[in-house]
Amino acid sequence: MTLSNESKSFLCYVHMPHRSLICMADECRYDWKHGVHANHIRGRRIALTMREPAKDFQEGGELYEKYGAELIRLGNIRVPLANSSIIL
Repeated sequence: MTLSNESKSFLCYVHMPHRSLICMADECRYDWKHGVHANHIRGRRIALTMREPAKDFQEGGELYEKYGAELIRLGNIRVPLANSSIIL
């Protein structure tokens, strides 16, 4: 994953091993550009993005009890970056 912040003149490369997950929130999500460069991909890549749950998955929606509560709980977990390669 490549993260860049032009206003701070920072460029970061975050190594994402097979089956890894990155959750971006707050400053990282809104103030940094992010992406994966084609030349950084080795083999097959599957990317899933979750921003905000649909109304059916939100509290009061018909899928909240079955799926929504757990999806929202998982989406709110904040894990500090560890063992990443950051180059400034």
